[in-house]
Amino acid sequence: MSRIPHLTPADLDPAQRELYDEIVDGPRGKRAGARLLSDDGSLRGPFNPLLLSPVVGSPFQRIGAAIRFETELADDLRELAILLVASAWNCEFEWRSHVPIALRSGIREEVIEALAAGDDPTFDTDEQALVQLASQEILTTRTISDRTFVELERALGRRSTFELLATFGYYSMLALVLNGYDVRFD
Repeated sequence: MSRIPHLTPADLDPAQRELYDEIVDGPRGKRAGARLLSDDGSLRGPFNPLLLSPVVGSPFQRIGAAIRFETELADDLRELAILLVASAWNCEFEWRSHVPIALRSGIREEVIEALAAGDDPTFDTDEQALVQLASQEILTTRTISDRTFVELERALGRRSTFELLATFGYYSMLALVLNGYDVRFD
């Protein structure tokens, strides 16, 4: 059971309702459709807690939408980064939400199974292996070596390197919200 009640549209003040509409009418709502909403009209997953503080929740969700739908970072690398963060933070909701997306983006099932088991997978591309290396450094030491950073910029370019680092940060923050509110995948 989540640590927050399901906030239905009838429960929302005007600022919360504006954020609710922003999420439902935005790229997530267009792609997720009914999966974004519970039967009672409340938002599923991390979006329900975001309604608690629209002043924080609105920019928070916009950053997430930008990372998911507007960056130049290759889909497989983004989804791999998300799964690595979900694994590091033991965030079931994030993991279960993104495994199907990762599969559609080209991450092989064997890679996902290895990550789930805590093993080192064999990747299809050098870029995927580099993303795993960068995540191991960032998520364990909270920094990234000069060598790994240079390799990232050489392989991905300056913009996609920034977008990858932002993905690690955003999904770590999201995992904290999901775990803090004990949001379950249902």
